[in-house]
Amino acid sequence: MAVGNFRGLDFLRTATDVLGRFGITLFDGIDQIRNIDFAKGYLWAVRFIEPAPPSPFTNYFPASNIEIGEISLDSYNFESGQSAYRIPERSGVKTVTITFYDDENFTLQRWMSDWVNIDILNRGQYMSCLLDGHPVEGGRESRTVNFLGDGIVWPTRKIEFFRLGRDLEPVPNTEKTLLIYPEGELSLSATSSSEALQFTLTFVIVGDAAKPAKKKSGNDFIERSKREATRLLGRFT
Repeated sequence: MAVGNFRGLDFLRTATDVLGRFGITLFDGIDQIRNIDFAKGYLWAVRFIEPAPPSPFTNYFPASNIEIGEISLDSYNFESGQSAYRIPERSGVKTVTITFYDDENFTLQRWMSDWVNIDILNRGQYMSCLLDGHPVEGGRESRTVNFLGDGIVWPTRKIEFFRLGRDLEPVPNTEKTLLIYPEGELSLSATSSSEALQFTLTFVIVGDAAKPAKKKSGNDFIERSKREATRLLGRFT
């Protein structure tokens, strides 16, 4: 009994110290914590908007996980006398990492492959600038002609990200529209199990993009996100 009481006192002492740093007393701290609506990692929706991927992913992107770089800061190291110091130097490169599903025709994988090989590398002839819009060299293959702006290259593309609340509605001021391009390698992997294939790709954030004009399809996107996430990923159950 004595050991149990001692542990209880240690817990109370630690809790009082931690909460006190935030100006919260132990007696009202628990109620305040209970009243906080903590963020949930599974409440979000994402889509590419300009240009949109081919059907059936025109209005919905089947991402299972997404990580968006919010802050990136590099430090500068220097020595003075017998000591070493570190100070903030500059902002680093921010990225978006997306893990997504694809259909049995590998529509998204081929779309992203053409993004790199045609829109950026121009079939190995030269490199596109980030905001280039010149005609596509040799045209596109029929498999990817059904997306916006087929006649020109899109080295960078827009992605739209929403955080959703518990009611599955967009949380105000959390919408992001980013201009990105793919970096690294996208590989096709196979397994003997029956699980759905997932692909992971990293994108470099070029900058914040202008938000598209609000259209009726905006609500359709949110509703589609809820339905598809519930059916395919079980994210909102």
